[in-house]
Amino acid sequence: MSQTSDSTTHFSVIVVGGGQAGLSVSYYLKQKGIDHLVLEKNTVTHTWRAQRWDAFCLVTPNWQCALPGYPYAGDDPHGFMKKDEIIEYLDGFIRRSRFNHYLLETTV
Repeated sequence: MSQTSDSTTHFSVIVVGGGQAGLSVSYYLKQKGIDHLVLEKNTVTHTWRAQRWDAFCLVTPNWQCALPGYPYAGDDPHGFMKKDEIIEYLDGFIRRSRFNHYLLETTV
């Protein structure tokens, strides 16, 4: 991140969207020391919380869920995470990866 003489902040990379893919990209950029900013329309995991049916579940087994540096660690690797478990998994990844400095969320 660099500052110009008029106090404008510049980032080398802008990631649009704070979903699983955007957060994964941010994880790797952070690992490489590349300054970046993730732009999220709402709050991270908003879509999972507000726009999924309560009965929603993944159609891939839990053992395939592996965000960077954060593999599935539950006790049912052959099961399928439901909505609340997915949110808990994503929240854990976000906490562990400490993305706060890199996120710009918009709340309405």
